[in-house]
Amino acid sequence: MSPIIKKKRKTTVIQKKARKSIPKKQLSGSHKKLRQRVKKPLRTTRAKSTTVKTKKLGLLKKTAKNPIISPRQEHDWEAWQTFNPTAILLDGRVHFLYRAIGTDGVSRLGYAVSSDGFTIDERIAYPVFEHASGPRSFNIYSYFSGGSWGGAEDPRIVRVDGEDDLYMTYTACSMGELRVGLTSINVHDFLQRKWKWKTPALISSPGEV
Repeated sequence: MSPIIKKKRKTTVIQKKARKSIPKKQLSGSHKKLRQRVKKPLRTTRAKSTTVKTKKLGLLKKTAKNPIISPRQEHDWEAWQTFNPTAILLDGRVHFLYRAIGTDGVSRLGYAVSSDGFTIDERIAYPVFEHASGPRSFNIYSYFSGGSWGGAEDPRIVRVDGEDDLYMTYTACSMGELRVGLTSINVHDFLQRKWKWKTPALISSPGEV
């Protein structure tokens, strides 16, 4: 017996023309979809080649004047450590709020101002912001937060869309718990060294910063 060979059906040109001549009303649903696909060629998305121009940025170098803010032994509230400041440009001068830890182990915020951001022109001798903290208690956060028992840590101050108020967030440390604190102050009062901060609000859940 000779082997059975199955031949593939080929669509001839005549058959194709015959299909095209079939009225739309007589076409089945599958045929209609097929005709729509034939009429509308497949869209292909091609990635456009883009050339990104980059500028060579100069290497950032620490100023030789570092540190520009250091602890001052004559002031108990900032005699141990001064670090992690925030800065804001107002009226052409750079205003710093920096974290200071005193001999009592409490973190407070000090103020300094500079005309160029590198040389301190003036530095106030007293803290400009304090966060009320409860009784001291040794806990693991004392290591992670720089060694203080409590107070205001790590400030960040901003001005939004030229508003009359400045907004400051900070890490509020009290009774072994860290949370995010939020306060504000009028720009005019800030520049006039009138430290009329609004009552702080804790905006994070307990134990979250």
